[in-house]
Amino acid sequence: YTWHFFERFIREEYHYLAPDNFQEDPRPVIAKRTSPTNIGLQLLTQVSAYDLGYLNLKEFIKREMR
Repeated sequence: YTWHFFERFIREEYHYLAPDNFQEDPRPVIAKRTSPTNIGLQLLTQVSAYDLGYLNLKEFIKREMR
């Protein structure tokens, strides 16, 4: 389920960075800003996904080259 969050929110419109803030209630809102938090989170996410087998090497490189 955790990986679903990253698959859902890592998009071109968010500069391929996971948001550092997502609010579900009272309505879904995503913090659309770039910060050291979401840059670091993105790097950690990609390396962890590769280590856990969610991404193969080709997918890992493709995501890092965006």
